[in-house]
Amino acid sequence: MEKTFEPPKEEGADKKGRREAFMLSVAVSPDGKYIAGSGMNGTVLVFDIGSGELVSQSKLHSKPVRCVAFTPDSKYVVSGSDDTHIGVVEALTGKTIQVMSGHESWVLSVAVHPSGNVIASGGSDGKVKLFDVETNKCIQT
Repeated sequence: MEKTFEPPKEEGADKKGRREAFMLSVAVSPDGKYIAGSGMNGTVLVFDIGSGELVSQSKLHSKPVRCVAFTPDSKYVVSGSDDTHIGVVEALTGKTIQVMSGHESWVLSVAVHPSGNVIASGGSDGKVKLFDVETNKCIQT
C-alpha cells in the first residue's frame, strides 16, 4: 500500500510547491488513524491515513516546526518550533489549545508522557524541559 500525504501548495511556492511546503517531522497517532507533519512555514498538518486527506491545518508557529508528537489518546498534536515555543493543537480541528514557553532557542524535540500529563522537550539551548499540561508551566529543567 502506497500513499502520498501532500501539504497544500502555498503562494510564492514553485510549481512543485517546494518553497516551504516540505515536512521536517512526522508522527503517527497511537490509534493508527492519523499522521501529523510539520513544516518550514510554521504549520502543523494532520492527515487521515486511510484516505490520505488533509484533516486539519494549524499555523500556530511563526517559524519552522521541527518536531511533532501525538498525545496518548490521539486527540492532540504537540509541536516544537524555531520560535522557541511548544504548541498543542486539537488533531481533528487544528484549534490551538495551549502554547508553552521556556526554551531560549529552537525546540528540536517533543514527547508526551504516557499519562498525557507531561510534555518533554529538548532544545538547541542544550536543555531538556518538562511541562505540566494542566498548569502550562515548566516543572523541571
